[in-house]
Amino acid sequence: MPELPEVETIRRSLLPLVQGAVIDEVQVFLAKAVKPAPAEFAAALAGRRITGLERRGKYLLFQLDSGQCLAFHLRMAGRLVWQSGTAPLAKHTTLVMKLQDGMGLHFVDPRKFGTAVLFPPAAPPAGLTALGLEPLTTEKDELLAVLEKAAARRAGPVKGLLLDQQVLAGLGNIYADEVLFAA
Repeated sequence: MPELPEVETIRRSLLPLVQGAVIDEVQVFLAKAVKPAPAEFAAALAGRRITGLERRGKYLLFQLDSGQCLAFHLRMAGRLVWQSGTAPLAKHTTLVMKLQDGMGLHFVDPRKFGTAVLFPPAAPPAGLTALGLEPLTTEKDELLAVLEKAAARRAGPVKGLLLDQQVLAGLGNIYADEVLFAA
């Protein structure tokens, strides 16, 4: 399952490839994976330039010249594959963004849980707005204060606190276990 470090690695790998690229065409192969509906989703992305790529928790956020944002959440097994636009589709491809330079970004998700949501900056998806602190960029004192406050409000295992995306954005089972082992 891609967690914060894996999603950040994907972002860093893709940024130089997609920065400034123009989306020529979008093909959606799994309607439930995208919002809005596939036809509207594809039409809104066609002709748009990618102006940036950020990460928030486990979300990859593609900034577009229209001012909109395309948020990918890879969920359990999703991945983004950069390849030639003429390459055959991998099994479980849910969508393809073909770029004007002949390359393509393929969203491949065997479990079919991943999502791609297009939204205006003023109306981000609820899951994105509810995210807590970024563990990699938050000051240590602020992070400790938030964790202490959250721990004081709840009873139960510490792992549940670490996995709460409203407290810490991006941690999952693997890294929560590593943190607890190191403690």
